[in-house]
Amino acid sequence: MSRLYLKPVGPFTDATGVTVFACNMAETQHRAQVYATNVRAGALYTLWLVKMDGMKVASAQELTSNWRPLRADARAVIAFVGNLPDCPVGRDAFVIKYHPNDQKGGFWDGVTVLKGYLVTME
Repeated sequence: MSRLYLKPVGPFTDATGVTVFACNMAETQHRAQVYATNVRAGALYTLWLVKMDGMKVASAQELTSNWRPLRADARAVIAFVGNLPDCPVGRDAFVIKYHPNDQKGGFWDGVTVLKGYLVTME
């Protein structure tokens, strides 16, 4: 189990967050728990695991699904628990994206609000 603290990098400078990754390599069962505060209440968000190539994004894998949109609650809190397709080993960052137009698109369609580098996990 690893904990990753997220820092604000976008328009919500008071936002904070933490992500916990639980990987069970023997049984290939992996989970992520995300908790973030001080974001925009009721807004649409997506969660991403990112692989970097220097300072550029090489690839991004979305953790949120199309059938279950992720929205902050009325208290401006994001709470998410979900399965991962694989353990985030080999990924460089975890990112929370805000979608101001309330339309979920790809990685580049959202505004990054929180980010954590996986090398800093505890």
